[in-house]
Amino acid sequence: MATRKRRPEDNGMMESWNGHFKQDYLWIQGPMTFLETRQIVDEGVVGYNTQRTHSSLEYLTPSEYAERKRRTAN
Repeated sequence: MATRKRRPEDNGMMESWNGHFKQDYLWIQGPMTFLETRQIVDEGVVGYNTQRTHSSLEYLTPSEYAERKRRTAN
């Protein structure tokens, strides 16, 4: 699905993810170099998927939810 330019409402799920990610991992760090930013982003993605629970995933982390889905599919 393509989204229109300057229409964040077309892609609300990713806009929400970006906002939470920036708030939780980037803005609290202050100014950083590119390499520092890259390290924080890498660590943040792991943390977001393995530590942060999500109400839309029955208050599980994405990793826990995916594992549950794998187990019930087999």
